Amino acid sequence: MYLFRRDAGVRQRLTRFDHLEEVLSNPVRRPSPATPAALGNMDQITRAAYDLERIRFLSGGVLVSTADIDRARKDLALSMGINSAALGIQSGLLVTGDAGAGKSTLCLTLMRSIWAAYTEDGSRPSAEGVVPIAYVVTPPHATGKQLLEAILKFYGLRAVASETQVKMAERVVDVMTNAGTEMVVFDEIHRLKGRSANLGDSVDVLRDLMLDAPPTFVLAGIRLDENAFLAGAGGDQVEVRFSMTSLQRFGYDEAAERDEWASLIRDIESELPLRDHKRGALQKHAGELHRRTNGSFAALTRLIRLAAIEAIMSPRVEREAVTLDLLAAQASDRASDRAADRLRKSKDRFGLRSILDDFDQEDAA
Repeated sequence: MYLFRRDAGVRQRLTRFDHLEEVLSNPVRRPSPATPAALGNMDQITRAAYDLERIRFLSGGVLVSTADIDRARKDLALSMGINSAALGIQSGLLVTGDAGAGKSTLCLTLMRSIWAAYTEDGSRPSAEGVVPIAYVVTPPHATGKQLLEAILKFYGLRAVASETQVKMAERVVDVMTNAGTEMVVFDEIHRLKGRSANLGDSVDVLRDLMLDAPPTFVLAGIRLDENAFLAGAGGDQVEVRFSMTSLQRFGYDEAAERDEWASLIRDIESELPLRDHKRGALQKHAGELHRRTNGSFAALTRLIRLAAIEAIMSPRVEREAVTLDLLAAQASDRASDRAADRLRKSKDRFGLRSILDDFDQEDAA
């Protein structure tokens, strides 16, 4: 069975405001698991719609909080507060980490928080001509002009062929100001990395926007502390004004780390719309899940969601629950596989593998 995006009612992308507004205004709610009696009364069409609703939620609605997410929310709120009457380069938030650490998920969580606060009075921003949040994916090796074009595209505007880069930058600032944009997220900002002749140009354009435009900026990317964006005097200006949320993999060596990992698994389990799954059922497999995902939050949620979707879709699954067998049947992401391989080699090199395996078995018992 294949599930097409058209069947799930999914629109194309977040890099246009009309699509972003739809996603933020209509978060996918967790469907309540149906009772056996309710399932028995469903005809084939109703059951298919019910299953589709649950798969949609597992696809994009499962959001759990972590210490990093809570800290990022707090830092963003403080930055927006200090920016309310600030002059010069605004304060903002840098979100960094390895690939698959959950940077884009964190950005979406922040956008949902701001959107919920902005619309709590029932207002519909687009009806008022307001664009409170902008989301831009950084084009690879973009020139300054291409970066500006990506911003205009989000607002539904086009670049004018005869427009100079300076004029385009002025128009972007005017657009953000007139649209009442409160926050702008630049995702994949590490794409500015490299020795491209365009790099300095695009970095300068972004820094100038942070100086002239009123929104609070959130910049997300891989290993930003190693990126050219933060190099030199201009980078110093950013670093002293921006808080950094560095998304780290979860550890498993200390008791407190194992408790935190287990708590995260339970929180994810609480969100699963499965009839037979009980919160805490995966507790005894916490060590195995850590090995499979190398402590990656994004990899963990992906693995459990895949198993949950198979539990719903597969006619061979009798109990609608995430089990060790279902988890084992899912392919790991390549980043976690490579990290696990490196860890195994390190254990073997120092003769620790058998010791740690014995420790995990004792912990599971």
